[in-house]
Amino acid sequence: MAKSKIITKIRLWHVLLGAFFSGIIVISLVWFMAPSLAEWGLNRISQNTKATTFGAEVNRLDPWETRIENIVFEREEAEVSIDSLLLQYEPQSLAVGQIHSFTLRELDVNIDGKKMLDYLLQEQVNEQDSSEVIWLEKVGDFLSDPKLKFLRVLDSVLRIEWPDFSMPLNFDIKGDYDQGLAR
Repeated sequence: MAKSKIITKIRLWHVLLGAFFSGIIVISLVWFMAPSLAEWGLNRISQNTKATTFGAEVNRLDPWETRIENIVFEREEAEVSIDSLLLQYEPQSLAVGQIHSFTLRELDVNIDGKKMLDYLLQEQVNEQDSSEVIWLEKVGDFLSDPKLKFLRVLDSVLRIEWPDFSMPLNFDIKGDYDQGLAR
């Protein structure tokens, strides 16, 4: 009996099928690894800010929503902790820089008042009038075409600490922005 040689020809549909399955595998890997890649990127960015402590857990990252929890940022003059940060958007609006919703829960900010005051006194603002005009122009530009539709900062505390006393401020911020209208 003669040995039969099996020779398969690679056809176009083999190539297309292989490309299709390879694409699905790559997209799946990126989809499932996106939160850990974002966490790695945030840690790399925090190294440039001279933070003594930084931590964040990216729980969800997809084309419609980003959820980051347990954010901690500490420097010599300030400490910031956020229980959760939620960004909601649509892919086509995110491409032009528009975010549907930005929500912070349990923002806790501790600022050393003496160091902040020393820093502000060192800053010399020479042209206050021009900076006020630029600020008002930016507010007008935002209201005419808002890039953010809903802003929520819930259950938040801002504490300014002095050597002798502490001044806490508990607050919530809720903002709805439509073209030409803010509430």
